[in-house]
Amino acid sequence: MSEWISEQKSIKNKSDEKHEEECAIIVKGILQGLYYTHDEYELIHRDIKPDNILFKHKGDLNSIKICDFGLASAVGIGFFDQNDDNAGTLIYQAPEQIQSTSYGKKIDIWATGMITYEIITKGGHPVLGIDFYNDLKMSLDDYRNKMMNISNNESIVKSCEHISPLAIKLLENMLNVSPNHRYIAHRALKHPWITRDETANIPLNMFEEIQMNMKAYEKLKIAQKIAFAMSMINETMIKKHPERFR
Repeated sequence: MSEWISEQKSIKNKSDEKHEEECAIIVKGILQGLYYTHDEYELIHRDIKPDNILFKHKGDLNSIKICDFGLASAVGIGFFDQNDDNAGTLIYQAPEQIQSTSYGKKIDIWATGMITYEIITKGGHPVLGIDFYNDLKMSLDDYRNKMMNISNNESIVKSCEHISPLAIKLLENMLNVSPNHRYIAHRALKHPWITRDETANIPLNMFEEIQMNMKAYEKLKIAQKIAFAMSMINETMIKKHPERFR
């Protein structure tokens, strides 16, 4: 994958739209691999990065394979189930991974978000800079400190002239600092930037869906209370004025 990113820098006659279309094929392949890894094998890869993403057939964007499961860890049992050791490559690690707090499958989604940003921008990083391999905006120690102290409501995704608004929407859900607001692989695969169906709705993350269901439940309870109150009023009216209802 790193070689593919380098090759893109030298291509001058490809439109941003065509480039994003190719990037979407690659990201879809990574997410499909993660969906299989997370849901079929109940594993967290823990070191998703360009060097661990390969093309099975050179030049075939549809032949993406995830490799090097040397740091992979089994998903635990229960809600507070996950790992808390600091494994992986710093610049692709999720905040909870860097902070050595409890983490799960969504650290792989964060890392995939970082790769998504990197391949769209042909070598950029949302925090370290648009060409961080050659021109770091900050030291890695400063980066670690920033991510150690980042708050859940802080966004690292900034608009960029070479990134479409739809891609930004996907990145916001993959690179959300709060794991509760971050996509799982299955939801990310349904995003219109991935499916290339710009008329489709943007999938909610799990937290948004829970909130929506709670609001619907509250509305249902209110409607039930109103219906009950109306039935009681009608019953009272019938008792007081039975002649009106004959």
